[in-house]
Amino acid sequence: MKKNPPKNSVIINVCIVPSQKVGNECVELSQSLKSDSTMFVLDGKSKFAHMTVFMARFANSEVGNVLSTAEKTLKGANSFLCEQSTPIIHLKKVILPLTQRNNKKTPKKQDMI
Repeated sequence: MKKNPPKNSVIINVCIVPSQKVGNECVELSQSLKSDSTMFVLDGKSKFAHMTVFMARFANSEVGNVLSTAEKTLKGANSFLCEQSTPIIHLKKVILPLTQRNNKKTPKKQDMI
């Protein structure tokens, strides 16, 4: 049974977008994993690399409050490292963590979110 969303409401997805360099690497990796069974592939335009902080449906009348509260909360956030720590196996293809792919010990600031 399909449910209709409440009237006068909208879904808000508050997300963190990585640097251009990291975003480009995510798009490249996503493109390399494309197959007939892939649900979606990052393209850097309408489908881009991001980390969702939260996503929920809100009444239209609350959108301004939600956005201002999210902005105040996230405004003071500092860059942080978010990395894959174990290899991922996808369609018999092994994807190593970034530090192993580039033989890096410590990520550079531009590799951070």
